[in-house]
Amino acid sequence: MAGSLEDFDSLIEPALGSSYLAVLAGAAFDRLRADALRSEAPAGRVLYYVGDRPAPGLVVSGLVRMFVTSGEGRQITVAYLRAGGLFGMVEQLTGEPAPVSVQALTDARLLRFRASAFDEALRTEPELALVIARYASAALYRLVAELRGTAFSTIRQRVARHLLDLAAEHQQGALLIAPVTQRQVAEAVGSVREVVARALGGLRADGLVVKSPGGLVITDPERLRAEGWPGD
Repeated sequence: MAGSLEDFDSLIEPALGSSYLAVLAGAAFDRLRADALRSEAPAGRVLYYVGDRPAPGLVVSGLVRMFVTSGEGRQITVAYLRAGGLFGMVEQLTGEPAPVSVQALTDARLLRFRASAFDEALRTEPELALVIARYASAALYRLVAELRGTAFSTIRQRVARHLLDLAAEHQQGALLIAPVTQRQVAEAVGSVREVVARALGGLRADGLVVKSPGGLVITDPERLRAEGWPGD
């Protein structure tokens, strides 16, 4: 990934300011930030899997997804994280393994907090526990919204969600391509080919996807995410 350390550092404050951690202050939190590790994840890299015990972290830039996998290997995204998004917080608090896997969908920059510094901040900064409670509550509401969206979204929204999930599942490097036909999309979203063809035509006309021999190339994952998760 291109970019200097100064570029990275210039993005940390805005990301922190838009996160649940923005309300924290004090020496313990300053140490938490000072001990944090700056890392970069190329598009497609899985940061951790279900059952892992990840260190808590902050998305500084890029698009990251949380997903679950069925026994047959199908992946479903349950949340997308942009700058300011947090991950691994509840796992660090409870000591339980991760219930989801986390993957960088585009090139991402991350601030990873050291587990020992995080535990120390929990002991000395009571507001951190409140932050995690608020974060966990928001995650619950996102899950409810995900279930509602799956049940009540439009065909265009369901197609957008399916394409992005499928492309992420088969991602190789920075290229996001959903290896799928119109018939397969129609079956996946519970519609007919004619209706799905119109939805795909609209997405192509809006510059969100491009047809290729291997399937559908996603040219703007941020905008396609917004199509599938409006208001998120």
